[in-house]
Amino acid sequence: MERMTVMAILGVCLLGTGAAATGGAAPPVTAPHAAGDVTVRHAPSGFRAVVPRGYRLRVSGGAYRLSGGGLTVTVRVVRTPRGASAYGRSLARRGDRVVSSAGGATRFRQVGVGAGQRRVVIVRRRGADLLVVTGLHPRARTGLAGVADRIAASVRGGTPGAAAPSSGRLLPLSPYRAPDGGATAWVPSEADWTV
Repeated sequence: MERMTVMAILGVCLLGTGAAATGGAAPPVTAPHAAGDVTVRHAPSGFRAVVPRGYRLRVSGGAYRLSGGGLTVTVRVVRTPRGASAYGRSLARRGDRVVSSAGGATRFRQVGVGAGQRRVVIVRRRGADLLVVTGLHPRARTGLAGVADRIAASVRGGTPGAAAPSSGRLLPLSPYRAPDGGATAWVPSEADWTV
């Protein structure tokens, strides 16, 4: 019993030392690749990521979308002087409840839930750019957040996208009808938008 107490105290001390060394920032994601993972590439931009077998890569409007197995991961490279935390917090989706949020100027991770979905936002400073990764999956499948972390840690390359559009008409849109049939509208068709 005494040996277990000493081991527990030693573990807490080591954890405390790691937190102090990083200044309280979110630790780097270093999740190992899983057996059966494959590398997907977009040769023109040099983008590549390691994903579970069966995931597909689509590139559209400066975004790299990886999807499969109930998870959609969207990767954008953004050229901005803003820190990872400031940029990541600005991406909070209205109506979501923030479950966890940690990080600083170079790394940030936030998890939110809403409308039956869990949304993981990971932002990492990469030179003059921020690598912005958004994972979206059914709320009940919490294990997919770890897959999103793994994919985010593996991303290399990619080019900064154009500045954010000033009009919703520049986004890919799809028609929407309210459940009661009383209203219709064109809404963003991106996978990480909820109507």
